[in-house]
Amino acid sequence: LNSHAAMKPLVLCSFLALLLLESIAAQQTIKFGVSLSTTGNTGRANAGRHIKRGLEIWKDWSSSRGPVRLRDGQSYSFDFYHLEDDANATTLVSNYRRLLNDSSIQFLLGPVHSDFSLLVKPMTDPLRRLMMSPSAASTLYFNTTYGENFALSIVTSASRFLLPSLPYLRLAGAKSLYFINEDLGIHRQFCGAITPSLALDQGLTVKGRFQVPSVDVPELTAADKVVFEDAVNRALNSSADAIVGCMYGAAAQALLQIFYDRQVAPKSFIFVTFTESEWDLLPPHLSNFVAGVEQYDSKTNWPSDVFIGPSTNFTAIYSQRYGEAPDEYAAFGALAGYALQWAIENSPDPFNQAVVRDTLMRINLPTFMGLYSYGVDGANYLPTIFYQYVNNKRIVVGPPSVSSGVEFVYPFPSWYERSSHVYFGRNAAESVVTAFVILFIIGSIMCAVAVVYFWSHDVIRAASPPFLLAFLLGSVILYLSVLTWPITSITMAICHLRIWAIGVGFVLLFAPLIIKSYRIHRLWANESVEIIKITNTQLGAILAAFLLVEIILVILSTTVSGYAVERVVVDPYRATNDYDRCSSIGVGFLAALLTYKAIILVAGLVLAFLLRRVKYDLYNESKPLAFAVYNVAFFCILITIIHLAAGNIEPSVLFILRAIATIGGTGITVGTLFISKFNYIRSGASALSRKSTSASRIRTAGMQSSGSLNLSAAKHSNGGNNSELASPRSESGKESALNAQVDSLKKKNKRLKQKVVSLEAKVSELEAMLKSAEAENIEQDSSSSSSSESDGQASGNQRDR
Repeated sequence: LNSHAAMKPLVLCSFLALLLLESIAAQQTIKFGVSLSTTGNTGRANAGRHIKRGLEIWKDWSSSRGPVRLRDGQSYSFDFYHLEDDANATTLVSNYRRLLNDSSIQFLLGPVHSDFSLLVKPMTDPLRRLMMSPSAASTLYFNTTYGENFALSIVTSASRFLLPSLPYLRLAGAKSLYFINEDLGIHRQFCGAITPSLALDQGLTVKGRFQVPSVDVPELTAADKVVFEDAVNRALNSSADAIVGCMYGAAAQALLQIFYDRQVAPKSFIFVTFTESEWDLLPPHLSNFVAGVEQYDSKTNWPSDVFIGPSTNFTAIYSQRYGEAPDEYAAFGALAGYALQWAIENSPDPFNQAVVRDTLMRINLPTFMGLYSYGVDGANYLPTIFYQYVNNKRIVVGPPSVSSGVEFVYPFPSWYERSSHVYFGRNAAESVVTAFVILFIIGSIMCAVAVVYFWSHDVIRAASPPFLLAFLLGSVILYLSVLTWPITSITMAICHLRIWAIGVGFVLLFAPLIIKSYRIHRLWANESVEIIKITNTQLGAILAAFLLVEIILVILSTTVSGYAVERVVVDPYRATNDYDRCSSIGVGFLAALLTYKAIILVAGLVLAFLLRRVKYDLYNESKPLAFAVYNVAFFCILITIIHLAAGNIEPSVLFILRAIATIGGTGITVGTLFISKFNYIRSGASALSRKSTSASRIRTAGMQSSGSLNLSAAKHSNGGNNSELASPRSESGKESALNAQVDSLKKKNKRLKQKVVSLEAKVSELEAMLKSAEAENIEQDSSSSSSSESDGQASGNQRDR
């Protein structure tokens, strides 16, 4: 019994071992044979390495599923067997003979590229052996030259590869194409597939075609460069909107470099047969904004794949294993394994090559490369991706279901437009405005020279020359402020200088006018006959107070408000159109600055109203002041509106409008004030010039001898540094008193005339009495005569008086 119990474990182990051996015997492996180029640094070797990696990703997925039971009732696992051909055609052919003769290899995968696949097709088609190529796109690959076609591919046929991208060009505005292809069969097929009639169906015309030599490196030989240069010349002379290049990366880089060296380009570049890894080798300044057509993009998110779920899963799995994103060849290799295994699993006769082929051609599955299907000609319909490098990022333009949502950039930004060119004078408007600024500054300087030259003239003295110079200084500063609004070249210093120039210039322009007018008002409003002295020193202190308020507001605006320079991006693809601008100082500070300037303008209007009745033209600046206020207010409102609408106005137009407003407002104000004064000087006017004829009436009354009425603007002492102004009201009082005296004398003269008439009557009466007395006696006559002479003497004296 003990011996029997001890035998039980051994029997059990033997039974399990037999079951395992039976399972192993029943489980078979289906192998895919392939010859790849994986050694070296050639493009073919790089593609071969990525295809092999893709096959390894497929194998891992297949192994994770375990053995698969096929229609024959047996369970199978899947694997692939790789032979190295070192990119040698002879080795390639030898490898596929070996694979065809190997009974353990049930199915074949094609080699790298169409040219190598076409070397194998004559061997497989006659034997009716299915060959799934990961990367054969040549239309010859799908023909029936060698009997019934058993060659299928993952890559879309060259006849259909480029066609889906044409609508994007047409929608962008392109109307014509020029084709340049590398001297390789596949590239001739890619470009040649777009016939003139096919292009016309898409609304495009073909302007020409040209072929360049096939090159392995972008550094061209002298002979090759001549041909590439000729291709560029022909393409440019054709005036085609888009140049389509069918070539590998080295040739494309050489072609783009020639365009770059000449700094010319069409409206768009489209390249096909590029791989993502080849794009990465291009310098960014060449690849940016170049478009391309590919079969796969690692960032494209297609609907869920039937094999591994979301299409991004393949990218994640590949990146985790190899430390980099998969390129299109890795995707080709993986999908070749997935698709062929799917066809075998779903074939009613899994080892019948023709049946598996027919099953594969009925495939219509969503994959991580899009919807995978075949046409009756054996060419597949895997969608192609139209993409563009935008700011050195790969952007998928179409199909719409996987688009990145970024518009196709058309036309192609020139290399000059891509970089910022910020310097003053780059725009013609800046140069023209600068010329006008200089012209108006010269005008203000000439006015200042005239003020100094005519300093002692009554006209200039009446206008207070020190404040005229301050007024002209303000105009110069305002003219210069225009140059702080450049179209592109903005710095923090310019931003600060702008606020200082506008603020200080405005105060210096207007405050002197208001201060001078205030002095005239004070003196004219004085009712007494005493002389009031308001010195320039006192007025200078008031001007300093005006400036101090402005300076405080400007300091607060530029420090507390967070004033800064900000970049305005007009076109994200053309940096040359971008410009810098000063940020807003804030609504509060802007309102404070504008309110202060509005107070100054209102004060000017009030004083202009109060001075309207001043009788002396040289002192009465009410009209110039009122017009200056109106003029400046108008342009200030205009500038404010321009400032608020700045975001909707093109920078050069905005610069011109600001210049017109600033130069126009300031220039008109200066002209209004000085033209009249220079006219007075030319006409010989003095400070006695008046609006009324009162002076002529005084002269008529014969009062010239009473002394001239002197209302000169400044009575200079100490070299004119401390002037005083006599009150016009005191002189007016004297005039009124003299008029009153004249009227009184006229009345007295009238009364005296009446007395003279009365005395003359009395004289006549006395003469009659005298004659009567002479007749009586001589003594009485003598006595009467003596008395009459005495009375006549008195009357004559009175009349004389």
